[in-house]
Amino acid sequence: QGYRRCSPPPEEELRDIEDRAVRLAALRPPSVVAEDVEAAKHRARRRLPWHALAFGGEDPWRKLTPELASGRKALESLLHLCKPLELDLDDFYIHALIAGC
Repeated sequence: QGYRRCSPPPEEELRDIEDRAVRLAALRPPSVVAEDVEAAKHRARRRLPWHALAFGGEDPWRKLTPELASGRKALESLLHLCKPLELDLDDFYIHALIAGC
C-alpha cells in the first residue's frame, strides 16, 4: 500500500496524459489509446506521477505543493520522498508552510 493522492491532479498533468496519447496514436489502435487515456486519468486521481517527479526534469513542487496543502497526513507521507527525489528538507518544509500545511 503506497501513498494515495489527496488532491485532484492539476489540469497540466491531465494534458500531459492526453499529449502522450497523441504520440501513441500512431502506434496503437484508437480504441486502445482511448482506454489507456482513461486508465491513466483514473490512476492520476489516486497516485502522484512518480516518473514525472523523479525524471521529468521539471519543478517537482508544481505537483507536490497541492498535495502538501491537503494536510498533515500528506505532509508526513510525502516527507519520505525527499531523499529519492533529492529534495532539500528545508525547501520541503518551506513549501509546506507556503501551502498552508
